Amino acid sequence: MTHTHRTSEINLKQCYFDSGGRCGYCWNNFGLFSSGFVFNKVSTENYNDLLNSGYCRYGLQFYLPNNRKSCCKLFGHRLDVTQFVPRPSQKKAIKKWEKFLANPVIDMKKENPVPKDQDSFGFEELKVSTEDEEEPLRSEKLAKSEKNGEEQKQFEEKIQLLDGLEKLRGVLIEKGGRVSKELGLPESEGLEMEEKAEKSVKLLKTNSKKHGDYNSNLLFMLYLENQGVLLSIDITDVGMFVKKLERIVLEELSNAAGFESFKIQIQQNGFISFHKVTLEPEKLESKKEQSTKESKNKKEAKPGLEDKQKKKCVDDLLDSELEGNCQKLKIKLVRAEFDPEAHALYYKHCTLRFPKKRESSKSADVFRTFFCIPAIEEQVLTSEIPSPNNEPPKTLHVGNFHMKYYFEGKLIALGVLDIIPTGMQSIYFLFDPDYSHLSLGVIGVIKEIDYMKKIQRYFPEFKYYYLGGYIQTCSKIRYKVDYDPAELLCPITKTWVKFDEKIKQKIDNGELRLAEDDIKTPEDLDFSDIDLDQYIMWSVKINSLRFFEVNENLTAKIMLSLRKSVVLLGKKIISDINFDYVDYQDQYEYNDF
Repeated sequence: MTHTHRTSEINLKQCYFDSGGRCGYCWNNFGLFSSGFVFNKVSTENYNDLLNSGYCRYGLQFYLPNNRKSCCKLFGHRLDVTQFVPRPSQKKAIKKWEKFLANPVIDMKKENPVPKDQDSFGFEELKVSTEDEEEPLRSEKLAKSEKNGEEQKQFEEKIQLLDGLEKLRGVLIEKGGRVSKELGLPESEGLEMEEKAEKSVKLLKTNSKKHGDYNSNLLFMLYLENQGVLLSIDITDVGMFVKKLERIVLEELSNAAGFESFKIQIQQNGFISFHKVTLEPEKLESKKEQSTKESKNKKEAKPGLEDKQKKKCVDDLLDSELEGNCQKLKIKLVRAEFDPEAHALYYKHCTLRFPKKRESSKSADVFRTFFCIPAIEEQVLTSEIPSPNNEPPKTLHVGNFHMKYYFEGKLIALGVLDIIPTGMQSIYFLFDPDYSHLSLGVIGVIKEIDYMKKIQRYFPEFKYYYLGGYIQTCSKIRYKVDYDPAELLCPITKTWVKFDEKIKQKIDNGELRLAEDDIKTPEDLDFSDIDLDQYIMWSVKINSLRFFEVNENLTAKIMLSLRKSVVLLGKKIISDINFDYVDYQDQYEYNDF
């Protein structure tokens, strides 16, 4: 693989150093501190070096977070695609995607079915009581207290279940409570359930063994009421929501009075089923202990031949046709250029997933700046590895691209990608919330890895997939280390370390040094024995030198900026950069910083 060495250009007029601003992750108004450089253009070599130094790109701006001062500690993240091993949850997402392509269904109600006809299940409808309804329920209970036998027993069961569900609802919507912590919501926030939704919560009696003796849609209604908030923390369907809360729900209901005679089952569609237990208490306890023991033994058992046969080869999984035989789906890799349809998708994506970005996402200029500016100079590289069947040599297009997903001619997802000779960075992935139940975020990552693996066969250096910064305290981006084997960049030594429990513990303890103690700071960033002014005069390329002779005050400020730039960027990057000081509004008039 051969490519032309080029020089990058930085405009000192727009640089900033250790500046504070609002954190886009926890929304602290003055929590993010960083230094940034605006490149008029950046070479692929410098882009690679910037990625491996911890810089993040926003339009033409590359910024380096100051983890010592910032509220959220951001670490560079990458993955070697040649070593990628998908997790079971990722395999499950792929199967669900393939199933969708074979039989497309985008109706959330079909993905999360609820009983359509209560009569068909023999349901008797009962509302979950609120404070206003509690007294009438008690009056009704007293009015029917003269009933005898089985009928009276059933009525008391219903009252007990209603009381338990009402207490559970209080736990689920408590701000800063167990549920908020489990979901990763801020202490001041929590799930909500307005009066209209409360009235839609029901306790249903059924004669169906599948749905239990009683059934409640409490979790399903809570999911629908908080869908916008849940999407912002990557809970994209009711099944994921139920899985997160299953332990808490079972604990709360199991400890509630009157629930001892019921087996509680949480359905994936958000319904809670209550099955009457007919065994004696002693037998129930014995059965419970036996089930716990069997479960423990199963976990400790070593995988047998059958388990090994179930494991798929990574290449088989990734090379399976994600599009399937569905002619309705097309995936295209195109240059990063403005497209009104893509902008409309971005606005829809932000409106439901990130409400705080709703207003800014309306602006076409914001979309252009973030997603469409050509930050990297385009190149076409030719592989030195022969192609099969005497085909023309394979090529790799370097630059800024969009990977677009079209279903039935409609744009449903878009990946913003930076491609360089050594790898690819995923800048952003957005999708139509109507398809959120398909885990398109996971599919997007898998498809981008799939693309890289196919290209890497002919370009061996093209193997690192960068998923952007990793913040351990941010639930929205913790998913990045779920793609194995993940590596994080040590901000002290600028070396990559494999993410494991030890590294996780270091970050939890507030440590910034992730690499081992015997690894020293790279010589590239060591200026302890160097006179910076002399280094700048002899080693740094500076355009518009005439301005050093025009304005002493301006010269001093330029020199201060250059000293800081040299220390932050390092010797290797500095050697390839031309510095300029340009005001784009009038390149012949130069104002103070």
